[in-house]
Formats: sequence, C-alpha cells, structure tokens
Amino acid sequence: MGAVVSITLDSNSWIQSPRYVLFNCKEIIPFHDVHIAKIKAGLPFHVTDDVIQKQHIEEFCSWLREYVMSMDASERKELSDKVRWFARYPDNEANRLGGGGWVALGCSYGWRLIGCALR
Repeated sequence: MGAVVSITLDSNSWIQSPRYVLFNCKEIIPFHDVHIAKIKAGLPFHVTDDVIQKQHIEEFCSWLREYVMSMDASERKELSDKVRWFARYPDNEANRLGGGGWVALGCSYGWRLIGCALR
C-alpha cells in the first residue's frame, strides 16, 4: 500500500467525500426522510422534486450535524456509533494513501469509496 501522508483536501473533495458516505450509508438513510420532510414543509406545494432533491443534497451534511447535536444526551445515546460519528462535520484534514487514495471521515477513498471503519 505505501506510506501514509497527512494532506489537506481541496474544497471539492472535502465536500464530496462525506456527502458520498452520508448518501450511501444504510444507517443514515432514515435521516434523509426527516430532512426531506423538513424541506417540503418550508417550501410552496408547487416546487418540483428536483428542487427539493438539490436542496437536500446541498444541505444534508450540515443539517444532520445540527439535528444530532440538538438531541438531548439520552436521544444521542440511542443512535449508533456510526451515526454519531458521521454526524460530525467533516474536517478538511485527511491521510493520503500510497496508492493515490485518501482516508477522511473514517473512510478510505480512491476513485470510489473503498471501505469505512470507525476509528
């Protein structure tokens, strides 16, 4: 695999890496419905699903963090470790892997998500 080097992700990778995880992790999927319902409640009825989906994609990462942090301690304790971990807002620090990939938000990336594990 090669040496591991600390790097700072460019803004595009910093946004897309956690977004990919949060939109493809089965433990997070139930929160998508909650967020979409919140978006729909704040918009007029004639808004298209495309507009709702775009807003959902753009806002979900920060919304999830706020949503989890607004829970009281007993509610947060009921969440899985993975949900609590992924709800943390991503950091732009990562570790570059020897093969050209990187590790951020506890997940390994290359051209695609390679794998996730909580630290």
